[in-house]
Amino acid sequence: MSHWTIEQTASGGRIQHHARPRFTACWTTGDAADELAALDGPCWTDEGSGSGEDTIHLYGFAWHDAAPQQEAFERLMTQAARAIDRWIVTRC
Repeated sequence: MSHWTIEQTASGGRIQHHARPRFTACWTTGDAADELAALDGPCWTDEGSGSGEDTIHLYGFAWHDAAPQQEAFERLMTQAARAIDRWIVTRC
């Protein structure tokens, strides 16, 4: 069973992590500076291949459990970015 629910809506991407630490966040892709400047609150970025096209940004975090310490947070965000990447690939 996947610990992730990923969706794309008219208002943007959304990801949910169902295992502890549980959270929801918004996501977007690409490197458009004007879009990134408009993101509210902290943003975590996976650079992908470095071309900018496959960059994944996670933001708008809502933690349902205590947020993890920095090292665990980085691992979790990397897992989230990989889950989003796999989700995108299955829709192309």
